[in-house]
Amino acid sequence: MSRRNRENIEYTILMDLKTCTHCPENGPQPLDAFRPGHNRCRECTKAYQRAYYKANRERIRTSQARYAAENRDGVQAQQRRWRDSNVEHRKEYRRAHYEANREDYLEQAKQWASENPERIREHKAKWTSRNADAVNEKSRRYQARKRGATVEKLDYSLIRGRDEACYLCEVSFSEAERFDTKLTHVDHVVPIAKNGPHSYANTALTHARCNLAKGDRLSDRRPQQGG
Repeated sequence: MSRRNRENIEYTILMDLKTCTHCPENGPQPLDAFRPGHNRCRECTKAYQRAYYKANRERIRTSQARYAAENRDGVQAQQRRWRDSNVEHRKEYRRAHYEANREDYLEQAKQWASENPERIREHKAKWTSRNADAVNEKSRRYQARKRGATVEKLDYSLIRGRDEACYLCEVSFSEAERFDTKLTHVDHVVPIAKNGPHSYANTALTHARCNLAKGDRLSDRRPQQGG
């Protein structure tokens, strides 16, 4: 290789390197170690920003709070755009943060629960009301298993979609009634109390009033499933 070619190669290599003005002792670094137009490398920039924030924390927070108050709509719109475009990133961040701070999260949750018993009860009551079928199915599954009966995991919404009339009074359901947990119940034809199985074959949709009148008794009526 000629001397001129060797000098050209060395010059090209040097053109792709840059020396940080704040850590020259580290020597030339690749250009991607710098932000465009900056003479301070990324690591030195991060260190400077951390030190500056630490020294001016209160002033920065006050300034940010004032800007957010004066530009509330714009800030909220920007936050929404960021959240919408970083859904997976936010999920991953929350998972990683939870795993790294699991004990702290559990301790905070216990403390909050002990300080807010009324809100806990209110939340549980609302959740139970919104998920009455899921709560009842889990309870009936437990009771059947405890008695040694046949147990299937049931989806009550399928039973509600399957049955068109109350098997006890034989009156058809309106569409609103079928999916209203206060007006209709998923009943065990052979009650669990009498060792009936917790299964699709042994369940049928009834009016709430009919089911409450039947109780744990065994009815002579049998459902015609499938409508």
